Amino acid sequence: MRLKRVLHVFRNTPVGRETLLGALHLCSMTGMQLYLYRPEVPRFTLQFEDELIEVPLDASYVQDHRTAKRHAEELCAGKRSTIHWIKTHHQLASTLPVIPDDFDLMTCPHSLAGQGHERGGGIVGSRVRRLIRTAPHPVIILPAPLVEWDQITVFFEGSSHAVCALAWARALAKAAGMTYQVFTQDEGHAVARASQALESNGWLKEVQQRWRILPKGPFENNLWEVPRTSLVVAGAFGSSGVKARLFGSRTEMLLSQLVNPFFLVGPNARKP
Repeated sequence: MRLKRVLHVFRNTPVGRETLLGALHLCSMTGMQLYLYRPEVPRFTLQFEDELIEVPLDASYVQDHRTAKRHAEELCAGKRSTIHWIKTHHQLASTLPVIPDDFDLMTCPHSLAGQGHERGGGIVGSRVRRLIRTAPHPVIILPAPLVEWDQITVFFEGSSHAVCALAWARALAKAAGMTYQVFTQDEGHAVARASQALESNGWLKEVQQRWRILPKGPFENNLWEVPRTSLVVAGAFGSSGVKARLFGSRTEMLLSQLVNPFFLVGPNARKP
């Protein structure tokens, strides 16, 4: 599968400038096309195959419409990138604009992430959880200010969700012409389970040279090893406990401790 289309909701603010630059960086690294939506009302609907997801925004997303398009196009011209503006339609049963979801990836609106992405020590909100849990593709959370990632780190413990995340990391690395590294925490049977999953997918030989086994102990103590200029890829779905079932406790820890851009692969995300 060739990665083609990224959806980004543009906010005409300094923070919106940084996240748009992050989306442009992703496209420049992978060759994907950027599709921008400029909201006219602070709420819209994403039309997934089997479900409609209402996405609330804060008022900053609709401020100063006079300059929004010009600001976005100036940023894109400076990066020698082309953008495509999205035109929405309305469902008969809804007065909200509807965006048909025919994208390979989307970025998460910052106001939707809320306090959960005032990076470091934040809590991922229920709206972000629902979006990632429902989306048929990965969701990217971009930091502000911009981080121009130049490497990829994927967390892998051998589950089916981790396998999907690693498949995406491999696809991104191939598109960007760069390598990736795999981190596995040494606890319980995680390393053996990861090794078995790598072998069954035919990836063990490829991954062995870039596989880092993190030492036993508190997971958060090992996060210093994540390069600050790395795109972090993780499966955003756990296997036990209420919190883990909703999102994945390890993913929560990553989001609360790291200020990197995140590429989150939910339970319904297709493989690349």
